[in-house]
Amino acid sequence: MPASHPKHLGSRLGRSLGTACRTLVWLTACLGSGFGAHAGPVAAPDAAADCVAVIESRAESLVERVRSGDGTARIALRAELEHAAVLIGDQYIAGARDEDAARARLERSRKDQQSWPEERREALHRQCSQAAAGMLGSANKFERFVVRRVAAKRTERMLAPGHRAVAGTPPVTNRASEPQRR
Repeated sequence: MPASHPKHLGSRLGRSLGTACRTLVWLTACLGSGFGAHAGPVAAPDAAADCVAVIESRAESLVERVRSGDGTARIALRAELEHAAVLIGDQYIAGARDEDAARARLERSRKDQQSWPEERREALHRQCSQAAAGMLGSANKFERFVVRRVAAKRTERMLAPGHRAVAGTPPVTNRASEPQRR
C-alpha cells in the first residue's frame, strides 16, 4: 500500500496525536464532511500554526489555574482545546497533512511568539478564538461531538499528574473573560 493510504496515514498520525485526534481526522476524512465544507479553511497553514500556538499557550496557563483549585478555569480550558481541535481539523481537511511540516510550523510559531508583547498575543488569541468559535458554530452535530470528544480527552491528558507544559510557550491571558485574581 502507498504511504498515503488511509491505513498508513492513520497509524502515523495516531502515534503523535493520540486516539481522539486520530478519530477526528479519520471520521472527517472518511465522511467527506468536515469544517472545510462549512466555512473553508480559517487561514493558511502558517497562520493556523500561529493560532494553535497561542491557544495552546493559553491552555497551559489554564491547566496551572485548574491545578491550583480554580474551578472556572476548567471550562475555559475545555473551550480552548475545542478551538485548537477545530483549527487543526480544518487544516487537515484543507490538505495540510504533512505532520512533520505542521509540527515545524507550530514550533516556529511558539518560538516567534516568545518575543511578542502580551497585547499582540491577546489580539491574536481573540481573533483565532472567534474564527474557531464560528467554525464550531457552523459545524453539524456529529462534527461538534467529535471536536468535544477530542477536547475532553486532551483535557484529561493535560490535567494528568505527569503532564508537562510545552517549553518556551509564553502564557496568554484573556483579561476580558477571566476574573481578576488578587
